[in-house]
Amino acid sequence: MRALPGEEYARIERHLQVVTFLARQAAYEANDPLTTVYFPLTGVLALVTLLEGGETLAVASIGNEGFVGHALLLGTTRMPYHVIATVSSVCAGVRADTLRDVLRDEGRLPTLLLRNTHALFTQVAQIAACNRVHAVQQRLARCFLLMHDQTGVSEFAMTHEFLSEMLGVRRASVSGAASALQRTGLIRNVRGHIVIRNRAGLEGAACECYRAIERQYERALRAA
Repeated sequence: MRALPGEEYARIERHLQVVTFLARQAAYEANDPLTTVYFPLTGVLALVTLLEGGETLAVASIGNEGFVGHALLLGTTRMPYHVIATVSSVCAGVRADTLRDVLRDEGRLPTLLLRNTHALFTQVAQIAACNRVHAVQQRLARCFLLMHDQTGVSEFAMTHEFLSEMLGVRRASVSGAASALQRTGLIRNVRGHIVIRNRAGLEGAACECYRAIERQYERALRAA
């Protein structure tokens, strides 16, 4: 939205409504009708896959660099994922049918949203590879860095249980990885809160996937 010319933004602004999600609140369940497209203003929404056995795995996270509702651009009417607020999040919401009408007008918005969708697909593919190849500690560092980028704050409420659900690993694995990051002074982990203490060090502890995801979103914004 920030990349839109003023006149084009004004056309959609009157249709936007502020929507707040509490931490761990669902914005969508998988296969729900796509009724509203959300543009996070603060916080993060995670796209989550739920397996038949009850296992969960976050396949992407979206902050103020993106939006939730990419299925609209692909001509589908249902959400393919669960969408959960990882922290308390405030979004600008617009009805899907209204946005569909707006996208018929000439302007930068269709291109901006399509390029953002491309970046999202890249993030999903990168995280799939990351989950298969990289250690939990590297993946946790990547998760914290993306949270920092997407929220703009260095402290956020996040339990080990919730992190284990997002990463698709045992809670004990998350606790061990978080303890290792804390011992080296990269984070502080107290009472369900994560505090980033050494951003540069955390980047060094993360795998290549963080940089790959970051580059794709930077390219999407530049190209649009």
